Amino acid sequence: MCKIISDSIEELDKLVEAYPRCIPLAAAAEFLGMTPETLRTSISQGKCTFGVGWTSDKSRGVRIPTIPFYLFVTQGHIL
Repeated sequence: MCKIISDSIEELDKLVEAYPRCIPLAAAAEFLGMTPETLRTSISQGKCTFGVGWTSDKSRGVRIPTIPFYLFVTQGHIL
């Protein structure tokens, strides 16, 4: 396997181990190579299949469940 790919898989594994339920927005954005605000916007606009966004009268937010994020990155393959 190519070193850059194996390094990315190792980084993904560490991210999943550190955050088994939900990955913080900043950590997911860093892994994907984008800013947290760009990722937040994508999730809020419904363009990001692994994240959940919400807006109410009192709050707004995003959540990135770990399993959908992992499956998105690996294209559904369990590595």
